Amino acid sequence: NQVYLGQRGAQAIHGVAAGAEFWFGRDLKDLSTEQIALLVGLVKGPSAYDARRAPERARERRDFVLGEMHETGLIDDAEYKRALAAPLGVTK
Repeated sequence: NQVYLGQRGAQAIHGVAAGAEFWFGRDLKDLSTEQIALLVGLVKGPSAYDARRAPERARERRDFVLGEMHETGLIDDAEYKRALAAPLGVTK
């Protein structure tokens, strides 16, 4: 659980639990499907897909991950459509 997921000043954010708190102000267990998809998408490039600085790019990456989740059967059609329509939901 040491994956890099962002930066807060001089502090690097490592691990999905810390990422959940940093990006959404929530515990990992309380994240929605679309929030989990955004965290998964950030692994490829936390700076490139920074939802605060590049929300359009972050949404595209999140939606790609949601598509993969749907295609592999992790989420059903209704959840996929609901999650695609949801905002990014990151904290300021």
